[in-house]
Amino acid sequence: MNQGREKKTFLSKTRFFSGIRCPRLLWAKCNSPELLPPLDAASKFQMEEGKAVGKLAQRLFPGGIEVESGKDPERHHRESVEALQSGRPVFEAGFVFEQLYSVADIIVPCRGQYDLYEVKCVSNIRDEHLIDVSFQKYLYERAGIPVRKVFLVYLDNQYVRNGRLEPEKLFKLLDVTEAAAGLREVVEGWIRKLVPIMHLSEMPEVAIGEHCLGDPACPFKQGCWSFLPERDSVFVFSRGQKKALSLIEQGIYHVRDVPENFQLTTNQFIQKQCHCNCIPYIDKSSIRSFLKRLAEPIYYLDFETFNPAIPVYDNTRPFQQVPFQYSLQIIGSGERVQRGFIAQGDTDPRREILVRLKRLLGREGSIVAYNASFEKRTVRQALEAYPEFEADFSGFEARVIDLYEPFRKFHYYHPDQQGSGSMKYVLPALTGQSYQGMEIASGSQASREYYLTCLNPEVDETEKKRVLAALETYCHLDTRGMVDIVEVLRKQVG
Repeated sequence: MNQGREKKTFLSKTRFFSGIRCPRLLWAKCNSPELLPPLDAASKFQMEEGKAVGKLAQRLFPGGIEVESGKDPERHHRESVEALQSGRPVFEAGFVFEQLYSVADIIVPCRGQYDLYEVKCVSNIRDEHLIDVSFQKYLYERAGIPVRKVFLVYLDNQYVRNGRLEPEKLFKLLDVTEAAAGLREVVEGWIRKLVPIMHLSEMPEVAIGEHCLGDPACPFKQGCWSFLPERDSVFVFSRGQKKALSLIEQGIYHVRDVPENFQLTTNQFIQKQCHCNCIPYIDKSSIRSFLKRLAEPIYYLDFETFNPAIPVYDNTRPFQQVPFQYSLQIIGSGERVQRGFIAQGDTDPRREILVRLKRLLGREGSIVAYNASFEKRTVRQALEAYPEFEADFSGFEARVIDLYEPFRKFHYYHPDQQGSGSMKYVLPALTGQSYQGMEIASGSQASREYYLTCLNPEVDETEKKRVLAALETYCHLDTRGMVDIVEVLRKQVG
C-alpha cells in the first residue's frame, strides 16, 4: 500500500489543514493519493485565480526574486536560504524543519529578521488564515528564520478599478503578528497529533460528523457516507444537518424510520410526510395568493454573471458579480416570446444589458426571477456603474416577484426535491425537465466557462462559439423552466 511514497513524508501546510479536517484525508494524501479523486474544474479554476492574485501581489515588492517551487522540499529549503542572502524580497521560498514544510508567498528581509506576507484570494479574513500564518511562523522560526512581523495580504472589495490596476490600492495589508504568536500552542498541538497519523500502516477509522459538512466538499464524503440511502436520507430535512447526524448516531438513516416522537420543525414534518407517503405537499391557498400577484405581461428573467477576484472592467470591484448574459421569456396576451443576449467579452457588458432590458421590460407587468435578490442586486450594481439609466429602472425592484418564495416557505414541497429548494431540483420534480447531461449545467460552471473562454484572446473562434451556444442553452432553460413551473402550480391549485 505504501510502496513508492516519498522517502521522507512532510507535513505541508495543505496536509496540515487536511488533517485538521479529517485524519483519513491526511493519511490518504501522504500514503495513497490514488484514492483521492482528481481536482474538479472548479477547484482548478480557484487555484489558478489564487496564483494570479499572488503574482499581482508580488508587484508590491519590486526587485524581488522567485524561488522555483514544486521540487524536493529539502532542496527547496537550501535554495530558499541561499536566496535570502541576497537581501531582496523573496517569493515562493520554501522551508523545512524536521517533518514540516511550507512555502512563503513573500518574505522580506528587515534588519537581520524577516517579515512574512501571506497572500489570500479573499476579501475577508477568517480564523483559518490566522492558523495558516501561525503554522508558517512556527515552522520558519524553528528552521532558523527569525520572523519579525506577519501580514495577511488580501483584496479590498471597496477598491474600484479605473484604468490600469493599482496593486497598492487593490490589496489590504493586515498586521497579524500577535494573533499568529498567540496561536502557537494550538498549532503545536495539532502538529503533535497529525505527524504520527502520516506514518500509520492503515487509514484510521473516523466517524462521520460535522467535519464532513464543510466547504469545499470532502473528497472522501461519497465513500464514507455510502451507507446512506441514495434517496430520502435523513439529510433531506431543511436546516437539519445536526439533527441528521444525531439520527445517524442512533442508526437511523432513512426519513421513514425517524421516530414519531423525534422533534421536528413544521417544515421538517411536512418533508417527513411527503417522503414517507411519496406525495407532494401543496398549500393551495398560499399558492393561489402567490399566483394572483403575477400581472401580465410577465417577464421571466435570469442573469448569468462572473465575479473575478481581479477586476476586469472599469467601475468594478474585486469579486463583484458582472452580468454577461440574460435570458428573458415574455408571457402576455396568449403569446410567449423569448429574448436573450450574451456579451462577447471584449467590453464591459453591463451598459449593453441595461440598454436592451430598458427596451424589453417596459414599465408594466411582473418580473419573475428565481432567488430574485440576485437579479435585483445585479441590476442595482449595474446602475451604480451607469447611473444615467437609473430613471429607466426606477420601478424595477418593486415589480420583481421571487418564484423561489413558495418553495422557500414550504407552500409547495415534492419528495423529488430531496430537501432542496434549488431550481436544479424543483424543475425536474415538477416538470420532469432536467439539467443533467447538459454541456453547461450550473451557474458556477457558466461563470467559469465564460471567463476562461470569452476573456481569453488565445481561445479560437470555434471553441468560443461552442461555449456561447452551451451558455445560451443553459440560460434559456432557466427561464423556460420558470414559465413551466408556474404553469404546473396553476394546474395543481385549479
